[in-house]
Amino acid sequence: MNRFSRKFGFSISTLLPVILLSANTTVTLADETEPSIYSCTACVKYTGWRGSIDFGAAYINNDSYRFGDYRGLEKEGLYAAIDGDVHYRDLQGRYFDLYAHNLGYDSRELDMRGGNQGFYEIRFGWQEIPKYRGYGTQTPFLGMGGDNLTLPADWVRANTTGGMSALNSSLTVAPLKTERKILDAGATVNFLSNWSYRIDYQRQEKKGTRTLGAGMYFSNASILPAPIDYTTDLFD
Repeated sequence: MNRFSRKFGFSISTLLPVILLSANTTVTLADETEPSIYSCTACVKYTGWRGSIDFGAAYINNDSYRFGDYRGLEKEGLYAAIDGDVHYRDLQGRYFDLYAHNLGYDSRELDMRGGNQGFYEIRFGWQEIPKYRGYGTQTPFLGMGGDNLTLPADWVRANTTGGMSALNSSLTVAPLKTERKILDAGATVNFLSNWSYRIDYQRQEKKGTRTLGAGMYFSNASILPAPIDYTTDLFD
């Protein structure tokens, strides 16, 4: 199958603060001078906002579930993505970090954290993972994705597929795909100088369709398009 993808983009790296919400937000230039407070080589050497943002575009010239596996680029068309990282530091120990990857794709990922060094930290993350489990699969069953599967009314039963005269006319496309969504959140609080309390929460949701095989002996077997709907909560 003839297919290709091309990505064109440009990168912006600046010392100016990133304006996220308001066009009239007051901004100041990041201070590159080394304050007198620093006495170690490992200390941060800037204050204010800084980071880089990458804008990209990709064009897919053909539908392909195999090419879109884990990428989320299975359909023909134009795709746009945003990658980048944004950081903030000040002399009072306050900080913020944000990392973004493929925000315009179905395989997007976002991670951020912020707080006050030595006092507290708040964390948040989001990730989506598409997985295609079949390429060009077909099924005669109706009701795919639901709890009940049925055969067409004109279905001809037989012990082998050769005797199922309505098989070819009953086949429909069965995209076997699952999508996992992961939410992460957490916080850390420091107290009494030598102790810290940390709490983390994660929720994973997995939905879609996969194959499920069942049968008896050699002539009574079938592969079903079974639904998937899982939710897992982790708390530490």
